[in-house]
Amino acid sequence: MNAFILPTALLCLASVLPAADDIKTLSTPFSAGGDGYHSYRIPALAIARNGDILAFAEGRIDTWKDKSRTHTVLRRSSDGGKTWKPMQTIAQHGTDAYMDPCPVVDSKSGAIYLFVARWPQYASSTDKNSLILLSSRDNGRTWQEKNMTSALLAKGNRLVGFGPGSGIQLTQGPHKGRLVVPSRQQLPDGKTKDFMIFSDDGGKTWKTGQAAPAGGEGQIAEGPSGTIHLNLRASGKRRSTVSRDGGTTWSPLRDEPQLAAPDKGCHASVLGRNGILLFCGPSGTEPTGTTDNRGNLTLYTSRDAGQTWSSPLLLSSKASGYSCMAPLPDGTIAVLYEAANGTGFIRNPQRPAGWMRLDFLVAKPPLNNSTKSGSGTSQRKK
Repeated sequence: MNAFILPTALLCLASVLPAADDIKTLSTPFSAGGDGYHSYRIPALAIARNGDILAFAEGRIDTWKDKSRTHTVLRRSSDGGKTWKPMQTIAQHGTDAYMDPCPVVDSKSGAIYLFVARWPQYASSTDKNSLILLSSRDNGRTWQEKNMTSALLAKGNRLVGFGPGSGIQLTQGPHKGRLVVPSRQQLPDGKTKDFMIFSDDGGKTWKTGQAAPAGGEGQIAEGPSGTIHLNLRASGKRRSTVSRDGGTTWSPLRDEPQLAAPDKGCHASVLGRNGILLFCGPSGTEPTGTTDNRGNLTLYTSRDAGQTWSSPLLLSSKASGYSCMAPLPDGTIAVLYEAANGTGFIRNPQRPAGWMRLDFLVAKPPLNNSTKSGSGTSQRKK
């Protein structure tokens, strides 16, 4: 059967081309057990106006578990990700967990805005969560913190988290220049929906849009004509929705059968570049008695605003989890992602030092505007 018309993402992966010359793993900014932290998770990338690459993460102090005592940490690279300067701890408070760092950079002023969710340690509800906005005007060297909970949560909502990943600044369309960050908010009825938080004045003031048709971990990218594409995690699949008014309202939710995912789902990242959409996430592996099935980090390309996805490129055949992408000046794409040496992450609840790290790689995906189908192209399932 011709792989160009296979409808499923799993079969599409049969034609993945591991173009080794176009993929270079450069460094490991964070590794479990380093700098006094038990584990690092939830990567996020931003490119400062001076060209520095900023790698953000959750620094979990005592354990790998969610909502444990957690700091927001940052490492900086001034040489394209080859080496990293000493780690900065930029947000912490007692035993609280500062989670889901989500940065966005204003291209005009160079200001960096970093949204994080502050949870009381091991909180079982969202009742006392805080929406924290950190800002920097010196390329991430110093930061100011402000609690924006009452200002930015929709009435009656509680904060669940951001992204994860990064926000975007629109480069075209009627909302050109708008800064947009995806948030997850719990409605009064207990359901979780995604809401965009945005600014039209370079970060001086912020507003919140209307609920997307679903909630959960999701990442946004700018598509053609300033559209915003929200790609969401679901059990064993990906889903998406589109906003044509700068993140205020959304199209009906649809499944993305061409994009493979582990059976229980995993966060993934999307990026818009020259009208082309990129998707990066683990397509899944076979679990073992000691490892899960998060692995095979794969990059997909869409040249038709997400209607079809093609040219799957295998970035890593090892364990891989959450990721974030950022464009580099030379046309390559930077990827910061959760990694390990096995085919999946270890299940052992003790999870010793080195069980997970955050690796940094650069890849050169096909970013021309040709509409011809590339290797591995499949048509959307009708």
